[in-house]
Parts: sequence; C-alpha cells; structure tokens
Amino acid sequence: MTRISARRTERRSGGLKQLPWRRLRNPYPPMRVVSDDQIEAIHETALEILETLGLEIFDDEALDRLGASATRSTARTAASASTETGCWSS
Repeated sequence: MTRISARRTERRSGGLKQLPWRRLRNPYPPMRVVSDDQIEAIHETALEILETLGLEIFDDEALDRLGASATRSTARTAASASTETGCWSS
C-alpha cells in the first residue's frame, strides 16, 4: 500500500462522529432593556422630529414609491410622517 492510499484509508475509517442535529432552545426569558412606556416615548419623539424637521430624500426610486403625484422638489423637502397613521404623506 502506498503512503497516500494509507492516509485515505485512515481518514475514511476513523475520525470523530458527528452528533445528530437538534434544535437549540434558550431556557432564559428575553431581557427587557427598555419598558413599553420608554418605547412609546421614543416613538412619539421620533414622529415629532419627522413632523417638525421633515426628511430630505435623495434616492429617485424612493421618491417614486412615496408618490408620483408630488413634484420632485416638494417630495424631496417636504416628505414627513403623519402622527395619526404612522404612514408617509407626500
């Protein structure tokens, strides 16, 4: 037997056996980093910032998706979020 074929036989015959796959389960509950009130405050502040300062959009595809009826200059400088619906208005 040649040296190479001996190595091949050695690799095929032995080695570590792989354990069967199993689904991992995290036994710990998820950590609460911020409370629901804090999340709501962050959300309200973000909507207020978008409403007062607006959002300048440079991507043409995004402008097309926001609304074909709005002109490019209006959509570029006046795109903002509605506080009642949480949807974009153009």
